[in-house]
Amino acid sequence: GLIAKVKCLLNTDNFSNATGEINELMQEWKKTGSASKDKDDELWAKFNEARQAFFDKKNEYYESLQAGFKKAAEVKEEIIKEAKELVLWGIQY
Repeated sequence: GLIAKVKCLLNTDNFSNATGEINELMQEWKKTGSASKDKDDELWAKFNEARQAFFDKKNEYYESLQAGFKKAAEVKEEIIKEAKELVLWGIQY
């Protein structure tokens, strides 16, 4: 069912495509009929829990990418600083 499909997307590393699939599954969820108030609430809780787990994983992934970009920028700034110091040292001598 829809819940199982969302759970399968937790194993992805292609968050761009998977986000589109999650959005399609959400639209499909909205189109389904009622299964009774109690059952709808129970099923929604399971579906939404799986969706939220996906978005949590996606956010963690992009946060780790941003941390990597920041670290790379810091390393490059340090290289630039060292290069400038070497140029100045070479001019002085």
